Amino acid sequence: MIRKLCLCALMLLGATACGGRYQGVATRAWDQMARSNTDQALAAYEKVDRPQDQLLRILDEAILLRVARRFEESNQRFFEAARILETRDYLSLTGEAAGLLADQRAVFYQGEDFEKVLVHLYLALNFLALEDRDSALVEVRRVNEIMTRFISEAKRPYQLNAFARYLGALLYEASREFNDAWIAYRATREILSAQSKEEWPELLVDMARMAKRMGFRDELESLKEEMSSSSKELFKRVSGPQTASVVLLFEAGKSPRKKSRRQRYQADAGDFLFPLAYYESRPTRIRFAQLLWEPSSQQQELSSRVLFDTDETGRRHLEHRMGVEVGKALARAGVRAGIATGVGILTESEDLGILAGLLLFAMTDADTRSWLLLPQSYQVQRAFLAPGRYAFRLQYLDASGRVIREEALDEIELGPGEIRFIQIRSFE
Repeated sequence: MIRKLCLCALMLLGATACGGRYQGVATRAWDQMARSNTDQALAAYEKVDRPQDQLLRILDEAILLRVARRFEESNQRFFEAARILETRDYLSLTGEAAGLLADQRAVFYQGEDFEKVLVHLYLALNFLALEDRDSALVEVRRVNEIMTRFISEAKRPYQLNAFARYLGALLYEASREFNDAWIAYRATREILSAQSKEEWPELLVDMARMAKRMGFRDELESLKEEMSSSSKELFKRVSGPQTASVVLLFEAGKSPRKKSRRQRYQADAGDFLFPLAYYESRPTRIRFAQLLWEPSSQQQELSSRVLFDTDETGRRHLEHRMGVEVGKALARAGVRAGIATGVGILTESEDLGILAGLLLFAMTDADTRSWLLLPQSYQVQRAFLAPGRYAFRLQYLDASGRVIREEALDEIELGPGEIRFIQIRSFE
């Protein structure tokens, strides 16, 4: 009996230990991605063959293809991930029962809520790179729809994604849907305010420009009263319909990594040390970027603005889930304690019951899987320019604003009222 129990436990431990394979492949893939060796990184994901990790593999492959500028192939993967997420809206009863008896890494990865939303954000960014702005706008709307469902239907204390909302505003403005742009810019400000973020002066200028285009005199005057003197000067210069702009969409740094720690809780079956997941930040050297251009008579000394932070959001969402995680852990502990007691009674062996308990609790571990190829933050910088041809360069900045390095970008010809986008990813 002891031999069979040990063999069974070892088989389960071996199966769940394979869950660490994804983390190893993803960590190495990051280094390959940073060196532009995306083909080599993609090949390594052949080793991620557990069905439980299928979603993570697809998501990482989509990111690698995007970094390689294979946007259509990337979107194929993202759409595949979206279909999986739609069919796994919640765990089945069978899956929950399996989760009570086995390591949580043996369960199909469902994705954190903010990760599910980012699938559609990346679809939008890829469509934008493919010059399909209508499809990009559809996906931006999808981001907002999903987040609204989390908030209104699931009653989760989340905020909408400010980066996606602002991107939608830009796309509306580019399509000359100025009223929708006004609504989206205003919503972006409300999201940032709800997050207690510092006022974004350039966003006031965006809103004022749309208020002027729509003839919203009261709203325009109210915004002007809130503007600093420099913002008023910028608005005066860029409020005309001929003003063009270039928008930097900047992805910086590494997303946080999940780890596991044990925390003591009391239950009817006794005191238990439960494994709970938490996020740990990963070092990021480059924190911001600054877009510069020539001719520089209209230079704006501005760096990129963080509109969505995966580190901050991940921690906030995981903290909300903590109560649910503790409840699941208590259930797992109760099941394991019951099994161990039952083994002792059936075999009339207290030692065997203790051994069963030790083996079953050894199988318990928090699910530390997460989408590891995400950036730490999503940022925006908007440069207002007169129509014409410009040579751009990008400065990469550390947390104190010191320039780490600089690179030249392509020249861009801007027409009257045109909005162009530059997408950049930093890996340092």
